[in-house]
Amino acid sequence: MKEFYKTVLKYKRNGIYALVFLVVIAASSAFTTIVPLEWNASTSVAKLLEAFGNKPQAHYIANLEDEKVKMGEDLVRKGRTIRNGKKTKFISKFYKCTDCHNTVKEDPDLRYSNPETRLDYAVEQGIPFLQGTTLYGTVNRETWYNGDYKKKYGDLVVPARHSLRGAIQLCAEVCSQGRRIDVWEEEAILSYLWTIDLKLGDLKLSQADLQTLKTAKQEKNDSIVALVKSHYLSYSPATFLEPKQNANRAITGDPEVGAHIYTSSCLNCHGPGKAATYLELGKDKPSYKFLKRKTERDKAFSLYTITRKGTHPIPGHKPYMPHYTKERLSEKQVEDLRAFIYEASN
Repeated sequence: MKEFYKTVLKYKRNGIYALVFLVVIAASSAFTTIVPLEWNASTSVAKLLEAFGNKPQAHYIANLEDEKVKMGEDLVRKGRTIRNGKKTKFISKFYKCTDCHNTVKEDPDLRYSNPETRLDYAVEQGIPFLQGTTLYGTVNRETWYNGDYKKKYGDLVVPARHSLRGAIQLCAEVCSQGRRIDVWEEEAILSYLWTIDLKLGDLKLSQADLQTLKTAKQEKNDSIVALVKSHYLSYSPATFLEPKQNANRAITGDPEVGAHIYTSSCLNCHGPGKAATYLELGKDKPSYKFLKRKTERDKAFSLYTITRKGTHPIPGHKPYMPHYTKERLSEKQVEDLRAFIYEASN
């Protein structure tokens, strides 16, 4: 305090009124005061939670830079970007993130991971129906590589389950059969992911809940934080299933639903001109007959086994097919897909 008055007197001796000095100090303080957020559909859920005392996550980036965001989007969508005027090295020679992950909302209700409502939503929105969970809102999650992924990746999930940075590295090196990404690439990807974080309008809040938010004082409030978090999953569940046996039993699925799965899922990777696989399929009888024959005779590559087990990288051929968890493809949907293939092959 003594130092403060000495400074005031110094300015007064120099002909500057201390009052002016005090006004400047007060104005500076005002600029550093947190201005209450105005809630609307585009309000960031992370910023909303922060306003009520929720601690930002370790991967949080407060100030996004346009250049980093653009490079991050390139890395996610194209597998490489341009830096310092030069094209960077591909993260993977075989895959890009969007081969397995959407970048938009894919569940109509973020409180549930339901493959059947997700398929209806995918058809309605015209988006792929994929094995991997969407990158939209992944920055809002608290864990990654959950559930049974421990069975597949073992101790590799340890640095990834509670760290989005670790999850990104595991995806780059192992899932995409690529390389470890550099620090600047990691920051760029995170910067882009923060532009597709959850927004208030994504949550199914009631009018009463919205009114509670709007009237609550923006200060530490655990009940408000809990209310908001109850409207979306903070993780993506993953349950591995064993393939069903006896493929020659009666067909019980819905071929119309199966047609949607074939178009929005199978052909997303196996369609004509797709680079992610060596197996090309189409909307034609040879493709349907091939899949039917495999399902009837070949357990290793039957529809049941390939959806639940996928394939593994082999020497000289690193690309592989990821499998579907229960939360990404239901048992009913496998039967729907089979019903479509059998019907379409006739």
